[in-house]
Amino acid sequence: MLPIDRPLAVALLGAASLFCLNACSAPTAEDVRIARQAMPISEVSLMLRGGNSQINIINEVNRRHIPETISAALEADLRQQRAGEDLIAALKDEKNLLTRSQRVAFTEWTNTRAEHVSGPRSQPNADQSETDGERRQRLENLNQQNLNNIERNQAEQVNRDYRQETSRSRLEGGRERYSTPYPILYATPSRRRPPSG
Repeated sequence: MLPIDRPLAVALLGAASLFCLNACSAPTAEDVRIARQAMPISEVSLMLRGGNSQINIINEVNRRHIPETISAALEADLRQQRAGEDLIAALKDEKNLLTRSQRVAFTEWTNTRAEHVSGPRSQPNADQSETDGERRQRLENLNQQNLNNIERNQAEQVNRDYRQETSRSRLEGGRERYSTPYPILYATPSRRRPPSG
């Protein structure tokens, strides 16, 4: 066996362990599923401010897990929002933390979601802003067309209501004018044959 320099061996061992750590910690499908339902600390804070019961929040933390441990400053902030000891203990519990590969999946998922919401991070060029202007103009035109359609439909409805009301009043007025206590018999003229001659 060839002799290996001790610092070189340590470096090789470190590189191999780092490679294994990165390769072995690639998120699995289960890690991605858990990461997508993970509960950020900001959501815990929002639920506290929203008046949710701390038992419900603890149950959510236990079920969904949180991506990171809370810092002392965050703990103080949560206590200011009236977080109880049980909730703080649940947030500090190791069982409620995502694993390393789940945290990687959580970070990738939140970054992807943020990009979809905010759009690409590059600066728009003149062509894109022109397209945005055209899009804005098209939306304004569509809004104006919708308003015109609504006004036209309302006017047509008013006309229909008016015609219906006038025909109803004519019908009711005609009944009162021509109503008699006895039925009216209409005679049809008889057709006489001309005398044959």
